[in-house]
Amino acid sequence: DLYLKDPFYNAFQKRLSVRQSCYDCNYAMPQRISDITIGDFHDIDKVKKGYDRMMGVSMILVNSSKGMDMLDNIKELLDICETDIETLTANNECLKSPTSRPKKREEFFEDLKNKGVEYLADNELNYRKDWKALVYYKMPKRLRAILKKIILGGI
Repeated sequence: DLYLKDPFYNAFQKRLSVRQSCYDCNYAMPQRISDITIGDFHDIDKVKKGYDRMMGVSMILVNSSKGMDMLDNIKELLDICETDIETLTANNECLKSPTSRPKKREEFFEDLKNKGVEYLADNELNYRKDWKALVYYKMPKRLRAILKKIILGGI
């Protein structure tokens, strides 16, 4: 629930405050030009039981032999769990395509310019307005899975 309570992170998670280039990124695909890619590992619980992704688990994509050498130099300091690219891309939008542009982005920046950051923090980015998400993230994972099935018509 961190992203709900922190206005800056809330805006980032809603994709409102990311750079303009993120909406047209040529590098948002599994094939990367960097030596390594580091990001959030959203589906760690599907690969290794007992990990809570909300506590912060990172994924490292090794994209070159130089990247492999870098990882080899530090791997004894890490708790590494290998998986395939399909698992990583399943729940990581930026590994598949550019960030989707929110419909309210222009309005967000117009409000920032005209009304200020305090207005946005108190109104648009106030976690109390996102109470459904707050309740959802406080639920046990099993209950969330059941609710998803009910809402999506799986039951």
